[in-house]
Amino acid sequence: MGQLSQEELSWFLQFTTGSGRLPVADSGQWKLKICRGSHDESLLPTAATCFNSLTLPRYTSLSMLQQKLKQAISFGHLHFCNH
Repeated sequence: MGQLSQEELSWFLQFTTGSGRLPVADSGQWKLKICRGSHDESLLPTAATCFNSLTLPRYTSLSMLQQKLKQAISFGHLHFCNH
């Protein structure tokens, strides 16, 4: 997460929660559930905004994870901006 810009962090929140900001009330209670996905590196991470969960395929390297996560949140950002 340290490799993401402030704007990308906002996009990440939008992707995982449906909101670009943390809730003001009870923000200390907010948790993100990270789930293991398949071994298929061609897949992008997926999110379930109702459950604040992120499913990550089992990438073989950190750089692959970073690349795919940035790609997923970029696509998610474009989708939210166009609707």
